[in-house]
Amino acid sequence: MLSQAGNEIFIKAVIQALPTYTMSVFKLPNSLLHDINRVINNFWWGQQSSENRIHWISWKRLGKAKTEGGMGFRDFEAFNKALLAKQCWRFIQHPDSLATQVLKAKYYPSTNFQEAKVGSKPSYVWRSFLAARLLVVAGSYWRIGNGHQAQVWKDKWIFSSNPSKAQSSVSVLANNAIVSSLIDTTTKQWNYALVQQIFSHREVEFIIKTPISFLNSRDRLVWQGTKDGEFTVRSAYHRELERSLPASNQASSSSSLKGLWQQLW
Repeated sequence: MLSQAGNEIFIKAVIQALPTYTMSVFKLPNSLLHDINRVINNFWWGQQSSENRIHWISWKRLGKAKTEGGMGFRDFEAFNKALLAKQCWRFIQHPDSLATQVLKAKYYPSTNFQEAKVGSKPSYVWRSFLAARLLVVAGSYWRIGNGHQAQVWKDKWIFSSNPSKAQSSVSVLANNAIVSSLIDTTTKQWNYALVQQIFSHREVEFIIKTPISFLNSRDRLVWQGTKDGEFTVRSAYHRELERSLPASNQASSSSSLKGLWQQLW
């Protein structure tokens, strides 16, 4: 019989490590993921198959980090999506890789991964990747370099504490216009007159403050969940877990309580 600490180690080091590779490639059925979560949850609370024990904390809550009031157990639904999102991130960041080129040739030859459709007779692997794509799109933004990669109306690129898409509806620019359309090619600065003509006063203020590279470097997709802007499965997992939690549970992870949890652990 393991102690509670022993149960924690067994769950994290053995049980939850088993399906990692499979979940990096396939979106497992939600019913299966739910069953796995339920079995581990019952094991944690010491519940046998014939027993009905009280689970004092929800499984979603246990999946949060210890510094946020949880136990750091993986919720498999969120973890599966985070692992698949890692692959999506690679497709966007490495367009010349063999895997990306194969998928692009079959499913999105005339567009990019962010706008790719399911297509006809898609493989289960492709549908699995698309199931996690929104997690990447919602959690990232474009840091402008030369403006040749980010699209004005479809991508998040306007610099602020919470980067956003352009909201103005003036149709001076085409629907697929890229951000370089707003940059003066001579001065390498924002074309203020054009920006002012197209966008609202609030957006103009943010756009003018958005830095532009003087080295003609490519636009860079930045992940908002880490300080260096690089995607990690861990940060994506916690982002997805937060999204799936009720607002009442999210409140318990406020900054005022994080210090308390850190002291306890």
